[in-house]
Amino acid sequence: PAAVRVGNGTFIKVGSTADSLSWFGFLYVAELVLNKYYNLGVKLTGDCDFSSVGIVYILPSKASSPKWQVEYGDRIFFYVKEDVARYAQLIDEDFKVIAGAGYDFVILLIPLEDDPLFLNNLKVMDHLALVNGLEVMWLILPKWKYGDEWSYLSPGTKAHRAILDLMRFLSSLRSTRSIAVWYGWMNRLFDPEEIRRFYVSLPEELRSIYWVWLDEEYVPRAVDAGMYRNMSVVTELYDPLRLALYSGVFENQIVVTGVYNAENTTVWKMLMCSKLGFGKNISTAGVWIFDDTNDGWGQLFRAYINGYLSSPVTRIRRQICFPGQEFSPCLVWRLGKTVCSV
Repeated sequence: PAAVRVGNGTFIKVGSTADSLSWFGFLYVAELVLNKYYNLGVKLTGDCDFSSVGIVYILPSKASSPKWQVEYGDRIFFYVKEDVARYAQLIDEDFKVIAGAGYDFVILLIPLEDDPLFLNNLKVMDHLALVNGLEVMWLILPKWKYGDEWSYLSPGTKAHRAILDLMRFLSSLRSTRSIAVWYGWMNRLFDPEEIRRFYVSLPEELRSIYWVWLDEEYVPRAVDAGMYRNMSVVTELYDPLRLALYSGVFENQIVVTGVYNAENTTVWKMLMCSKLGFGKNISTAGVWIFDDTNDGWGQLFRAYINGYLSSPVTRIRRQICFPGQEFSPCLVWRLGKTVCSV
């Protein structure tokens, strides 16, 4: 017998007359129960079907260390305090693994900063993404250099001027797909209107690539507060019921989720697809996280396990090679998109 928890306390018991249910059998029965009695319209079995998939990336897997978390308060300060060019080969190796597994883009977490070394580090990351056929969604975590984290929302503040400058800089990088900015704080009112005002304060060229990033606990608050449905929103959703309830609430939405401490990539993919199956109309998915072992954060959501990486989707690859040469140059397409030339 097995059981699945829905929300914070509702359990659906799934039993079997056999000694045990297979994972697929359990998911099949859970899917049936959730759809029949909860009307959630989830799909836990079968292949995942998304148009685009990205993965969160912070530290190089072979240089992961709690150093930046311990010394500076967050691992993302790696991009402020280090010369990333020294780690370029390690990051390039990681990006090759990511591209090879079928991901379309990486989600890079960075603080709100303006230091010249920091900006040069972002150029290095841009180059490494480009040469590996990856796009970048930048997630800006405002942090505290310019005052309260939420002060970036108010035009005229140092934080607002700084975030405009950083967003303009990021928009000039060739790999940039979009720019997300964190929103949501404990003991602070969730105010969709201040998000709207911030959006309006952006130059036209930045509005089209700006996304609001909401951690899981703030997604229900956003809906309850009347968050505008036509905003572009990234929602972190890990709980199955929240995935079912909130994965389709915005017109332009990316759902980010993860699997905790999977023993191998086969188990990881099965659990990831079952999780995403709870969602509705997910066209773009994000995976948390490429690697978070020994980074000081204290979690273990890594998708890169024992030197292998899987993806929620299986990419169809087509290869055209020029005949007549043992090592002929080839063009590889992934879903019609040129990925690399070798």
